[in-house]
Amino acid sequence: MRLLPELLKTHRGQYVAVHEGRVVDNGSDKIALALRAYQTHRYVPIYVGLVAERIPHFRIFSEGRS
Repeated sequence: MRLLPELLKTHRGQYVAVHEGRVVDNGSDKIALALRAYQTHRYVPIYVGLVAERIPHFRIFSEGRS
C-alpha cells in the first residue's frame, strides 16, 4: 500500500511482484509473473497484485444468506 501512489503512475493496470519493499518484476499475467518472481527469488514472501485504485475484495456468504 505504501508503494501504491507511485505504482499508479508507473504500473497502473499491471501486476507487480514486490519483494523486500521494492518491485522486482511486473507484467499482465499474474500467474506467469508469480512463477518468474519465485524462480528468481526462490520461495520467500513475495506480494503479487494488481496495481489499481480500487483494491479487489471478496465477500463471503454463509449458507442460507445472500
